[in-house]
Amino acid sequence: MIAPVLELAADSVLTRTREGTLKMRARSPQVSPKLRSVLFLVSGQQSYGELLDRAGGLRGVLDAQIRALLEMGLIEIHREGGRHDDDPPLGALPAVAAAKIELLKRIEAAAGNDADRFAAGLLAARTLRDLAERSKEVALMLQASAGSGVGDAFWTQAKEILLTWRDHASQASR
Repeated sequence: MIAPVLELAADSVLTRTREGTLKMRARSPQVSPKLRSVLFLVSGQQSYGELLDRAGGLRGVLDAQIRALLEMGLIEIHREGGRHDDDPPLGALPAVAAAKIELLKRIEAAAGNDADRFAAGLLAARTLRDLAERSKEVALMLQASAGSGVGDAFWTQAKEILLTWRDHASQASR
C-alpha cells in the first residue's frame, strides 16, 4: 500500500512534538544529524512556507525532511491558517539555524546543481563555531571545484554571516 501524500498548506505552522524535542535534545541516534537540524528549525514561529522560502533552492530537500519528521511523529501541524491576532510576535530563529539558512543560500548561488554536495556538512553543525569550521571546509571544496574566486567569495560572505549572527546571539542573551 502506498502512503498518502500529506497536504501541507504554506501557512501551516509546525511545532515539535514532545518526543521530537526529547530526541533533538538527547541527540538520539534514531534521528540523523540532518533531520535533527530540521527539528531545530521547527520552532512554531514560522509557517511551513516561510521555512521553505528560507531554504531557497534546497526547498525540495527541506520539504522531504519535514515530511519525514511528520511521518515519524517528531513534528506536527500546530495550526492551519498562519498567524492570528492573539499570536505572540514571530521571534527570530536561533542564531545557528539562521546562519545555516543564509549560508545554504550562498552555497546554492555558488555551486548551483552541486549545492547538495557542499551543503551536507553545514547541516550537521550544532554551534556557530562548528558552522564556521564547516564553512571554511566548504570554501576550500568550492576553491577546488569552481576556482579560487568562488571559494574566496563564499568564505568572505560566510565570515560576514557568522559574525553577524554571533553578535546577534550575544546581544539577545544580554
